Amino acid sequence: MNKKGMFIMCLGLLMMLLAGSVVYFGKSYFEYKLREE
Repeated sequence: MNKKGMFIMCLGLLMMLLAGSVVYFGKSYFEYKLREE
């Protein structure tokens, strides 16, 4: 595999990780907000 392919693959994995953590924190925050009211 060439360097560009590796770079794109790593970038994709990072994006997936980022999206996953954003969704996870968003869900936790939303549930916390619901419990407060």
